[in-house]
Amino acid sequence: MSTRTRTTTGLAFVDTAGVLELLAPSSARADTLPEHPFMKLRVEDLMTETANHERRRSVANWQAVQVLRALRTGWRPTMKTFGLLGEFPLDIVYEIMQHAHPMDLYHLSQTCRAMRELLTVGAGAVWAASFARHSETMPPCPPDVPPPQWATMLFAPHRCQQCGRGAAAMDFTLLRRLCSKCLVTLPLVETAEDEFAASLVPRTYREDGDHYFEYDDGRYLPADLQAVIQAVAKHRQSMDQKMPGSELDFERYKLERHALVASRTLQSTACRVWAEKLGQDASQARKALDKHFARRIRARLSKAGHHPADLEKAIAELPASMSVPRLTRRKLEKIIPIVERAVVICMEERIAEERYARMRERRARVSQAYTAYRGSTLPATWAYHPSSCSVAQYAPFAELVHSPDMEAEEFERRLRGAVSLLPQFVRDWTRERMHHMVSLLPAASAPSSSAASTASSASAGTPSSSSSAASSSASCQSCPAKPPAPAQVPDAAILSRLDLATSIYHCPVSRLNRSPDEIIGKGMVGWDGAGPHLNCAGVESEGLCFDRRGYDAARGLLELVGLDPDTALAREFDSLNARFVCANCPTDGPYDVLTWRECVIHMFNTAEDGTHRAGDWRLLSEPAANFVRRRESHPAFKYEHAWACNHCAVHYANGRADAQVTRTQAIKHARLSHNIERPVQNLDFVYVAGFAGMPRKPVGLRRALLPEYKCSRCHKGKTTLRAHESALHHLRNKHGIVSGILGIDFEKIEFFTTSTASLASAASDGTQSATALIALSVDSSADDGMSSASSDTLN
Repeated sequence: MSTRTRTTTGLAFVDTAGVLELLAPSSARADTLPEHPFMKLRVEDLMTETANHERRRSVANWQAVQVLRALRTGWRPTMKTFGLLGEFPLDIVYEIMQHAHPMDLYHLSQTCRAMRELLTVGAGAVWAASFARHSETMPPCPPDVPPPQWATMLFAPHRCQQCGRGAAAMDFTLLRRLCSKCLVTLPLVETAEDEFAASLVPRTYREDGDHYFEYDDGRYLPADLQAVIQAVAKHRQSMDQKMPGSELDFERYKLERHALVASRTLQSTACRVWAEKLGQDASQARKALDKHFARRIRARLSKAGHHPADLEKAIAELPASMSVPRLTRRKLEKIIPIVERAVVICMEERIAEERYARMRERRARVSQAYTAYRGSTLPATWAYHPSSCSVAQYAPFAELVHSPDMEAEEFERRLRGAVSLLPQFVRDWTRERMHHMVSLLPAASAPSSSAASTASSASAGTPSSSSSAASSSASCQSCPAKPPAPAQVPDAAILSRLDLATSIYHCPVSRLNRSPDEIIGKGMVGWDGAGPHLNCAGVESEGLCFDRRGYDAARGLLELVGLDPDTALAREFDSLNARFVCANCPTDGPYDVLTWRECVIHMFNTAEDGTHRAGDWRLLSEPAANFVRRRESHPAFKYEHAWACNHCAVHYANGRADAQVTRTQAIKHARLSHNIERPVQNLDFVYVAGFAGMPRKPVGLRRALLPEYKCSRCHKGKTTLRAHESALHHLRNKHGIVSGILGIDFEKIEFFTTSTASLASAASDGTQSATALIALSVDSSADDGMSSASSDTLN
C-alpha cells in the first residue's frame, strides 16, 4: 500500500515500503487523537461539505485554508521513494520536523497511523518547537492542552463534535466544536442547579456555531459542571470530617478554578482576534481573486462589442465558484460562453428597462397634459372625467406612448394633437359608460314621454362636461345582462333611466365592509352618485354592480310617499324631504330616522342580517318630520374639503384631491376674489363629487318616549312635539295646568302615517275582494239563480 504525503514546503513523500511504520516506536501504536486520518489531504479536501439531508453545511476550516494559502510555495516534483527518510535516525527526523509549521505536523499526523504515532508519542518537543517558531502568527498553546490536541483544535475541519454537522467553529472557551443547534441547547448559567459551582466552570457567550459573535447569556458544558460539583462535594466532605489541611486544599482548588476560567477567557479573546484576522485576510484574498477574474473577463468580452453596463451586471451576478486561482487560457475558453450568455440576458433586460422607463416618462407627460385639460373644464365635472389610465389607453395617446424614440419637439407636437381630441373622447367615453350602467338595470317598458322630456331638458340645461363623467366597464354580479334598448328609442330617453330613484349601484369592494360608519361605494343613485366612483380600482377590475336590495328598498319607499316607482326621479324624491324609520331593527334600541338615500345604504349594510331580508319601513308624518329635521345635523359633505370655485381653477391645483376647500372657504373665496356679495351654490361654487366621505349621524328616537304630543295652549305656529311626561311637565310649568286633559290642553299627533306592512295588508285585502267578485261573476253566469252561499258572500 502506497501513502502519499505533501507538506506546505512542497516536499512530497510516497511511502511504498512502509517506512513510516518502522519509524514509529512499537509502544506508540495507540490511537490517541480523536480525529480520523485524512488520506491524500489537499486544500480541496478542506473545502468539502457534509452530505446532510437537511442542509449542506460546510466543514471547511477557513483559518486553516488561509494559513495554508500564506505558506504555500511553488510546485516541486514528487519523490518516488521514501527510503531516504527511513535511513535517517529518529532524532534527525524530529529535528527536521521542528522546522515545519504546526499545521503541517497536524496534516502529517493525519496521513497514516504510523506517522500519527510518530508525532504523538515522544514528540512533544517537536510540537513545542514548532509552536515557538510560529508564535507571532498563531495563538500560544494553553498549558492545560497538549500541543497535538491544540493543533487539532486550530486546523481540523469545522465538524460538530456532538452531532457531526458542519459550520462548527472551535469554541476556545469550552475547547469543543459545536454547531448552532448544539450551542443553544447548552444550559444557561443563570439556571444552573449550583450557582457556586457554575462560577467555577468556563462559560461561552456564543450562539452562532460558524461565527464568533457574543450574546448576553452565558452557557456551560454539563460535564464541566458535574465535575466541579463532585470536586466541591469531596472538599466539603473533607472539611466536615475536619481532615487536616482540607480548608486550605479547598481554597487552593477555588483559586485554581478561578484562574482557569480567567485564562480561558483571555485565551478565547486572543484566539477570536486571530480567527477574525484570518477571516479578513481570506475575504480580501477572495475579493482580489474576483477582481482579477472580472478584469480578464471584461477585457475579453469588451473586444466583442458588448455594452459596459451589461458586462458589469453580468460579472457581478456570476457565482463565486467560477473564480479560479489561476485563470488559464483553457479555463477562460470554457468560461467565456457561459458569461456571454449572461451578458446577452443582461442586455435584453437593459433594453426592456429602458423601454419601460421611456414609457413611464411618456405616460407621466400624457397625465400632465390631461390634468391641465381637466383644469380648464368646469369644477362640477372634474369627478366625472375618465381616469388617466383610461386616457392613456385612448388610441392617439397609446400610439404616442408605445412609439419608438423620437425627438422632444416631435413628441410635443403629436401630444398637442392628441389633447385636441380629448373633448370628443370624453363625450364618447361617458356615453358608453352611461349606456352600460343602463344595461345593468332591470328590464322596463319604454320610457314615458314625460320622463324622456324631463331627461332631455335636464341634459340640455346641464353643462357639457356634466355628461363627461366616468364609469368603469363593469358587469352586474346580481342580475343577468339585459338586451340593448331598441334602436327607435332616442338616446336621451334611454339614458333618462339613470335619473330614476331606483337606479342604484354599489362598488364590489364595498361588500367587504358593511359597517354603518362607511358609506363609500354604497347606495350610489344614478349617474350623479355612481359617476364619481367609476375610477375606483375595484370597479375597474370587477365592474360596477347593480344593487338589488337598494332597488327593492327604493320602490317600497316610493310607494309609501305615493310616487310611481317606475317613473319617479331621484330629485323628485329628494324634494319631498321625507323621513323614515326601519321597522326591522331591534326593538330594544332607538329609532334611527333616515332619509330615503340613507335607507338604501341601511339595506346594503344589513344584507347579512336575517331580520332584514325584506324592507319594512314607516313614514313619519309631516309634523314629526319637521320635528326631526330641526334636530338633525348638517349633511357631512358640507364640512368636507370638496368644494371649489366655479369661476376659476384655483381649487384645482393640478388635480390634487387636497386642493379643494370647505364650503365656508369656497363662499369666502367667491366674495373676496370675484366680488360676489351673495354666492349661489351650483352657480358660483360647486361641490366636487368624489368618493363619499363621512355618513351623517341620524337622529335617534326612543321607542317608548316618542314625541307625539303637542301643546294646545301654545301659539298655533309652534309645533314643538314632546313625549307624554314632557308634555304634562310643560303644561304644569308653562301654563299652570296641573292635570292636563288630552284633546283640550294637549293633543296627540299621528307620528307615523303609513308603513310597508299596512300597504301590504291593504293590497292583500284588495286582492282577496277582487278574487271573490270574479268568482261570483263566473258562478252567476253559469247559473240562473244565486245560491245561498253566494248570497252570504255578498251580504
